[in-house]
Parts: sequence; C-alpha cells; structure tokens
Amino acid sequence: MTESTSTPHSRAYRAAVIIGGGALLAAMATDALSVIGRYAGMPFLGAIEIVEVVVAIAAMGGLIIASLNNNHATVRILTEKLKGAPLVLLKRASAMLTCLVFAALGAGSGWLAIDMIGGYEETEVLRIQILPLRVLVVGTCALLAIIYALRAVKGDKQDD
Repeated sequence: MTESTSTPHSRAYRAAVIIGGGALLAAMATDALSVIGRYAGMPFLGAIEIVEVVVAIAAMGGLIIASLNNNHATVRILTEKLKGAPLVLLKRASAMLTCLVFAALGAGSGWLAIDMIGGYEETEVLRIQILPLRVLVVGTCALLAIIYALRAVKGDKQDD
C-alpha cells in the first residue's frame, strides 16, 4: 500500500516538518544566544547570518508542507460561487499558473547560481557559502513546480 506524500504520516511530510521545524528552532536558539551574549558582554558575531540561513531552510520546508497539503492562503470569492466543471477547470488552471511561477523562480535562481559559481559568494562574517542555499531554492522550486504540474494534470482529490 502506498501512502500519499501529503498525509501527515508520510515520509516526505515528516522530513519537511523535521527539517523546517528544526531550522526554526535553530533560528530561535541562535537569536536567543545572541541576545544573552549581547547582555553578558560576549557578542555572538555572525548570529544574523546563521538566522538568515536557517530561516531560508525553514521557508523552503514550509512551502513544501503547504503545497503538499494544499494549505496556501487563498481568496475564494470567485471559487465559492462555482460548481462542477468550471470550478475544476479554474483549479487546474490555477495549479498550472502556480507551476509556471515556481518553474520561473527556479530557472532564475538556477541562472543566478550558475552565474555566481566562480564568484565565491559568501556571507561577510562567517563566510557561509551561498551556493548551497541557491541549490536548495532551485530544488525546492523544481519540486513545487512538479507538485503543481501534477495537480494541474490530475486535479485535486476534492474534485473527485
């Protein structure tokens, strides 16, 4: 029996929650240590850079979780009045447009990543390499584009 990737007990969902949640906890702990260090007279240099990196990781996890569960914030002024085939068509068109947006974001991020490969792009204090984060963004955008392309082709489970 195969489990859906959007169910709370699937491996993909749990991995995204653990990675994204762990990143948020790391951001909170880093910021807390930074504040304590500041008041204790021992500043935590580079704390902001660490927080930026782990928040980016958490954001990618959050996008994946929301997309797998179809839980993005939506305005339903038009869709709540539609029923049947027009509603299904509109949902599929929306999914395809979302797929195209994530594909464009991924392509642009990939282009930047390729363009910056020899540039030694890094943070100022801790010298954290930016390329792995760009690769994470490209991979996340590709995954999200696939999720929405499948949703555009197959439709939502609720449409059945």
